[in-house]
Amino acid sequence: RTQLLRAQEVAARAAERAARERERADHLGARLVTRLDDSYPRALLDLPLAPPVLAVSGELPLAPTVAIVGSRRASPYGREVAETFARALAAHGVVIVSGFARGVDAAAHRGALAANGGRTLAVLGCGLGVDYPSGHAALGVDIARQGALISEFPCLAGPRTWHFPVRNRVIAALAGAVLVVQAATRSGSLVTARHALDLGREVFAVPGEIFDERSLGPHALLRDGAALALHPRDLLDIVLPNEGT
Repeated sequence: RTQLLRAQEVAARAAERAARERERADHLGARLVTRLDDSYPRALLDLPLAPPVLAVSGELPLAPTVAIVGSRRASPYGREVAETFARALAAHGVVIVSGFARGVDAAAHRGALAANGGRTLAVLGCGLGVDYPSGHAALGVDIARQGALISEFPCLAGPRTWHFPVRNRVIAALAGAVLVVQAATRSGSLVTARHALDLGREVFAVPGEIFDERSLGPHALLRDGAALALHPRDLLDIVLPNEGT
C-alpha cells in the first residue's frame, strides 16, 4: 500500500516536474526530446530500457557514428591517438561520440571539432546545467555548435557514480562502432565496449605499451576478439564501406 501511495504521489506531480524541467532546459538553451518525438535518436531504441527523455543542447546530426572512449588519465600518446582518429573520421563525415570526460574523451571531441565540418556528440553523466568536469564549459559550447550535448538526467543533477555506467550504454547505442583507446581492466570504457557488443556494434581497440596499465583494457579486448585499430581507415571500412582515406 505504501508503494502504491508513493506511485500515486509521483504521478500527481509528474506534470509539474516536467514543466519545471522544461523551463530549466529552455533557460540553458536546450530542449527536451522524448521517445515520441521524431528527433529522438532511433539507435537508442535498441536499448532494453531506452531513456524516456533526453535533454539536448545543439542538433543531433543524422550521419554514421563512431564512439571513441578511454582513460581519463590518458597519456600524451592516448590523447594524440584519440584526437588523430577523431579528426580523420570527422573529416569523412563521421560523427564522433564520447563521454565529455577528461583525457581520451576530451581529445576525441576536440579532434572532431578541428576537422572541417566536423561534428561530435557528448553524452553527459550529469545534467546539462552542471559544470562537470570543471573547466570543460568552453568545450561544451563548441560541441553544441558543431553537434550536441546530451543527457538523460535532470538539468541540475550532479554527477553520481551510478550515472556513468548508465551514460555508457547510451554512448554504445549511439555508435555504429566503438574505439577504445587506453583503459584499465575495470573501467567505464570496457563497460561501453560490453554494451556495444551486446547491441551488435563493432568494437575496435588501439594497442599500447605492454607495461602501461592503461593498455590492459585494450589488450584484453584484442585478446577476446576485438578488431585491431592501427589507422582511421580500419573504422572507415566498417562505418563508411564505400569511402577511402
